Amino acid sequence: MPAPEAEQLHFFLKNVHFNNSAGNQVVLDTKRKSVANYDVLNYVTFGNDTEVLSHSSLKTLHFNNRAGNQVVSDKKKYSLANYDILNYVTFGNDTEILLQVGVFIAQAPLGHDFITQEKAILHSFLKNVQFNDSAGNLVVLDKKRKSVANYDILNYVTFSNDTEVLIKPPQSRCTKVCGAGFQKKAQEGCPVCCFNCDPCPERHISNQTDADQCVKCPEDQYPNQERNQCLPKTMTFLDYEEPLGMALASLAACFSLLTALVLWVFVRHKNTPIVRANNRDLSYILLISLFFCFLCSLLFIGRPTAAHCLLRQTTFGVMFTVAVSTILAKTIIVVLAFRATRPGSRSRKWMGSRAPIYFVLFCTMIQVMLCAIWLLLSPPFPEADPDSEREHIILGCNEGSFIAFYFVLSYMGVLALASFAVAFFVRNLPDMFNEAKFITFSMLVFCSVWISFLPTYHSTKGKMMVAVEIFSILSSSTGLLACIFIPKCYVILVQPHRNTKKTLKNNVKA
Repeated sequence: MPAPEAEQLHFFLKNVHFNNSAGNQVVLDTKRKSVANYDVLNYVTFGNDTEVLSHSSLKTLHFNNRAGNQVVSDKKKYSLANYDILNYVTFGNDTEILLQVGVFIAQAPLGHDFITQEKAILHSFLKNVQFNDSAGNLVVLDKKRKSVANYDILNYVTFSNDTEVLIKPPQSRCTKVCGAGFQKKAQEGCPVCCFNCDPCPERHISNQTDADQCVKCPEDQYPNQERNQCLPKTMTFLDYEEPLGMALASLAACFSLLTALVLWVFVRHKNTPIVRANNRDLSYILLISLFFCFLCSLLFIGRPTAAHCLLRQTTFGVMFTVAVSTILAKTIIVVLAFRATRPGSRSRKWMGSRAPIYFVLFCTMIQVMLCAIWLLLSPPFPEADPDSEREHIILGCNEGSFIAFYFVLSYMGVLALASFAVAFFVRNLPDMFNEAKFITFSMLVFCSVWISFLPTYHSTKGKMMVAVEIFSILSSSTGLLACIFIPKCYVILVQPHRNTKKTLKNNVKA
């Protein structure tokens, strides 16, 4: 028999002396040479308990393994049999099984002799499996390896040195854990374990992992930035102590004092021609109504109460109706004054009478009736609004009936448009003290403010809505005061030589 190849001889076989099974001494020198010839055998045990002597000397070998199966090796040391590749699996409940994960075909070409089933290696054997876990519960997996619960698949590895470890298993889910502030949302067309982690919607929180649904915060609370905790909302309203409320209240107080000062000037010079030219009683009524218009804006500032809600819109409506109807009466007097200059005119009997005051009372009573109906049918009331702002509960007044509120505004608008139209047509009458031009401009300012008020009022929320209405009250009242009375005060205080009957008559003749 030829000597085995050098690479098949073990290098430890140097300077070895031993007796073989027959009792003969075997000597190998430093060059691993021996006088006698010996076969060096390699003892191999396969996973299926098949034991063979596999060496280059094993040619044309026939023998039976322990299972009684015949093993045949040809002249080229090839085996004519096929072998199953088995995977030894141990479960956590001490269940042990052998799973076929491939096959070895001895006669197949090189590269095709080993056939492995990767899906089987990756635990595809978990199909139609029923077993009891360590807690004694029945676990069932169907053909698609789906189960109601989630399980960790552990890989139990035993090394040749008897070391045993549990390798970190693959996760039995295809999505990471959803943290606090998120909720699970199933992916369409995917297994139950596959889902998206969506943030909690507005006003909702989740304070646990893998929450199926977020929980809505109570109305008096709001979620924090992470949406894992509800925080209490704070009460807010237009207060005197905050900068905006303080500024609006200061403006209202200043303009009301300015109106009182103008009224004092008119009373002090009540017998001068410029004060008497357009019915000084109507001028007094207009100044008093403007004084209360400025003050009624203070009802909108501060914590809303039932009394504030009942009074603020009705007081505002009545006071402005008095002011606008007085301006309309003054405009009508201008028309009657110039018609009275014609011979035989019947307009003279209206001059100097109490008719303009009655006209103002009549127009005001209509507004009072509208407000009374409003208060009887659907009165305003305090209301807490938790929805307009995220972190605050806005305290305000519910108007009760917006239809009644717009009726009040519409009535004032009709009076204002009538005053503007009459004043516009008589603005060029020859009189130095003709108020028509000033009334025309003042009503233009008034109408512009309240026309712009409506869209702005509806586009704001909370305390800014109240601030918009206060600003409209102050700006429209200031427009009336400045356009109608400031020019007269300038003549009375700065140019008293123009405040004479002689100057009035000369300008009328001119």
